[in-house]
Amino acid sequence: KNFSFEALFNPAIEIAERGFPVSKRLAYFIEQEKERLALFQSSQQVLFRNGEPYREGEILLQNDLAATFRQLQQKGIKDFYYGDIARDMVRAVRHAPYHPGFLSLEDLAHYQIRERLPLRGTYRGLEIYSMGPPSSGGTTLIEALQILEFYDLAYYGRKTEGIHLVAEAQFLAFEDRNRYLGDPEFSEVPVDKLLSKQ
Repeated sequence: KNFSFEALFNPAIEIAERGFPVSKRLAYFIEQEKERLALFQSSQQVLFRNGEPYREGEILLQNDLAATFRQLQQKGIKDFYYGDIARDMVRAVRHAPYHPGFLSLEDLAHYQIRERLPLRGTYRGLEIYSMGPPSSGGTTLIEALQILEFYDLAYYGRKTEGIHLVAEAQFLAFEDRNRYLGDPEFSEVPVDKLLSKQ
């Protein structure tokens, strides 16, 4: 099914405006990074309530993010690279209270998007699509699933042996990621071999 550029934002806008319950994992990471997050006014506004990090189960709203998505819907992607959004990003990077950077409007204006085909793999009859190189996540995920397909994880449940199998599959996939993955414009990446069931 094809969607218009504008329609792609609708689910994210709805979640940002309606909010969602903070997961245990998200609450943990906000708590771990609270001192650094507190340095940024925008992070405080989104991830803190009454000066304290959001807790598990509390509803996190992101009205500024929804407004940014609506602006992109109305003005188009050029606003991200040349317009108000671009200026806001450059200002935020250059004046950051923690590790300010050197991003410029010229950097954004000269950025070129490279469209790449998604990776495809299967796992127990399910089709898995993910981002291809230079991103390493998709290759690593699909490779680990190819390894795990040979084992009946349901049999192990949450037993130590099952957890060990998943950890070892991830270990092997991350080893290959570190050894083979890079930007295909500058290096040869053996994607077919990494995603092969063999």
